[in-house]
Amino acid sequence: MGSTRSTQVEIELASLERNYHRLRGTHRRRRLMTVLKADAYGHGMVPVARFLAEQGQRLFAVAVLEEALTLRRAGIQGRILVLGPPEPRELEAYAAQRIELTVPSLVHLRWVVQHPDAAGLELHFKCDTGMGRIGLQPAATDALLKILDDAPHLRVRGLYSHFAEAERLDSPYCDAQLAAFEEWGRLLPARGRNEAVELHLSNSAGLLRDGRYHFDYARVGFALWSPLVFVPQASQPPLNGELEAVMTLKSRISLVKRMRAGTTVGYSRTYRCGEGEVIATLPIGYGDGYFRALGNRGQVSLRGRRYPIVGNVSMDQITVSLGHDEAEVGDEVLLLGGGRGGIPAAEVGSWAGTIDYEVFAHLNGRIPRIYLYDGKPVAGLPSE
Repeated sequence: MGSTRSTQVEIELASLERNYHRLRGTHRRRRLMTVLKADAYGHGMVPVARFLAEQGQRLFAVAVLEEALTLRRAGIQGRILVLGPPEPRELEAYAAQRIELTVPSLVHLRWVVQHPDAAGLELHFKCDTGMGRIGLQPAATDALLKILDDAPHLRVRGLYSHFAEAERLDSPYCDAQLAAFEEWGRLLPARGRNEAVELHLSNSAGLLRDGRYHFDYARVGFALWSPLVFVPQASQPPLNGELEAVMTLKSRISLVKRMRAGTTVGYSRTYRCGEGEVIATLPIGYGDGYFRALGNRGQVSLRGRRYPIVGNVSMDQITVSLGHDEAEVGDEVLLLGGGRGGIPAAEVGSWAGTIDYEVFAHLNGRIPRIYLYDGKPVAGLPSE
């Protein structure tokens, strides 16, 4: 039985399909690793993985092992790389489910070498070229090569790093990271049994901005769902303007009131109404992952016109001032997405004091996801 809730997230698979093929066509080898972490940035990891598999995609990435196991349980048979560091107790599952793992330090590599099924593990070495989170440091190279020479049974599948500010088009930092990564790239393939080591450096922004960053494939996450926010905005990569927003968040008015002058709205009484002001209530709140910070700052769209959110966002409801405009219970309201003329995630993020990535990922599972293709509901993409 489908959801009866009037607040829904719509995922337009036709837009996802176009984004995917545009991005794939941009890579010099037409190869992408599609990143589906955080429930595919809130878009639904399993349905999206199934849809992309239908497009021929066979290379996926997630953040933690449990996400990879969820994909395997859902029947996803392609390659899956976990980008986060493994734990020793997880290595058996990595081997059993043919999940590729990240080795970000000598400590993790020693765990792998000591594992009884080390030969059944497929490794990607993560090197830190300037992000500063996880990854092997240059000082570890001698010890790394010694361990590899002493463990010829290890299966080294890839070598990768990650850009720190690829969206900043005026920054030289990407080129500095590229130079550091190329040094690592010369190191591992030089070892006799590692001729087939795959090199991957680009995230979404790196893919769009420079072919020198492409290597064997690009790890694409956010650009599947939405255009990126590049700085400076006057220098956008051409393809970025063609990418489409995949997610739309909608609700319906649950109550309409005409208020008297001086009456207040919401917890802490942070908004005071004018005479005859129309207040509409919507059944969505921070319990759904709609940011509390949007109170008295955010906007919604009704019949193509923007209206402000007034009062504090509650756990389950928000209130919107319609001024003196009329509305009825059941009228549809747009809170996010909606294509041209809609409400971009980057704008919602700016109101909430965050970024567009978090806007998508923050909307939780209490809001049902409805999958469409060219506006028509799609059957056969259950979430589990």
